[in-house]
Amino acid sequence: MAVVDSELCVHGLEGLRVIDSSVFPSEPNGNLNAPTIMLAERAADLVRGRKLLVADEVAVGLAPDWESRQRPGSPVRKVRVE
Repeated sequence: MAVVDSELCVHGLEGLRVIDSSVFPSEPNGNLNAPTIMLAERAADLVRGRKLLVADEVAVGLAPDWESRQRPGSPVRKVRVE
């Protein structure tokens, strides 16, 4: 069960918000720094009453073989067996 609502207000307490990585529904797969900064930026907008920005349509270019080839050359994989 969540401790905070969608605006990061603590259930059952008036005027208290939690703005840190403890409100993430699941733990990110990497460093917590960037997601926590993004959460803090969003929370600052919530506190100030600002709405989300409108999404922009941006053209994205992809190489035709992007799924099978990321870099030139063959991957080097060294497996150490002990």
